[in-house]
Amino acid sequence: MRRTALLALPIVVALALAGCGKDNTSNSASGSSGSKSTTSAAANSSSSGATAIVKLTSSKFGQILTDAQGNTLYVFMKDTGTTSNCTTACSQIWPPMAASGTPAGTGIAASDLATTTRADGTTQLTFFGHPVYHYAADTSAGDTAGEGVHGFGGLWYVVNKSGDPVKSASGSTSTTMNTQTTQASSSGGGY
Repeated sequence: MRRTALLALPIVVALALAGCGKDNTSNSASGSSGSKSTTSAAANSSSSGATAIVKLTSSKFGQILTDAQGNTLYVFMKDTGTTSNCTTACSQIWPPMAASGTPAGTGIAASDLATTTRADGTTQLTFFGHPVYHYAADTSAGDTAGEGVHGFGGLWYVVNKSGDPVKSASGSTSTTMNTQTTQASSSGGGY
């Protein structure tokens, strides 16, 4: 009995912490799938010096976006703008990068980070307007096993400092993969 209680304790603590710090400031709009609203990091920036949740990390792909612990973040070429097309089973393999409040990054402009509300009501980080994800098969900081994976109807890539998906180890970016987002922005992230 005591062993069962001790095993359950980390789960209870994790669930309690998950409920803390929820940001209810984003504007909500209706939508049947994917993301429902976006909150700009620039619009919500504060002078409190928030702790970085993402950073740029050197890799064989050049400078790529990672979480604060160095775990690689990916973009899904099937996503359209801030709308995530990775739900249910997909989000178990490609967990969304959670974010609340004002996202902060090391080496990243605050205006390049924002959040979006997913169909399930959780908040996901966006980089240059695109949702970012972890990959469950990456087991250590710096792993990039998700690079170029085709799954759940689309391709997955690491993302460079300009918000573009990286297609090869040489650091070149992919061509447009999503016909619904063909206009490239001069500030990056146009795919």
